[in-house]
Amino acid sequence: MAKENPFIGKMDRVVEVYKTVSVPNELSEHKETQVLVSMPWACMKDVSGSEIDEGAVLSVVNRSYIIRRNPEIAAHGLVMTVTDRGVRFQVQAIKEIGKTHLELLVQVVGVPED
Repeated sequence: MAKENPFIGKMDRVVEVYKTVSVPNELSEHKETQVLVSMPWACMKDVSGSEIDEGAVLSVVNRSYIIRRNPEIAAHGLVMTVTDRGVRFQVQAIKEIGKTHLELLVQVVGVPED
C-alpha cells in the first residue's frame, strides 16, 4: 500500500535541514560547519520512544518528518541533520512519497541545554 501525500493542514511546523561542509579558515585549516539547506513546513510523527538495556533506560527518540520534495535533500539527505524546536536529529533514511513529498526518518543526536 503506497503512502498518500499528507493533508496540507498537518504540515504544521517549520524545521531546519542542515548539511555539514568543510570550510578553510585563515590558516587554510579545514573546519566543519553547518549550512542551512532548507526550512520546509513538515508533518511530524513519533515513531518510537525509549528502550531498556540491562536495567538502564536509554533515551532514544525516533521520528519521521514529511516535507515537500527537495532535490538536494532527496539526493544527499543521509548526511544531513534536521533541527526541530532546538532538538537536532540525524537523518537515517529517506522515503519518497509519490513525486511531491519526502519522508525523513530521523534519530535524535542533540538536545538543547537549559
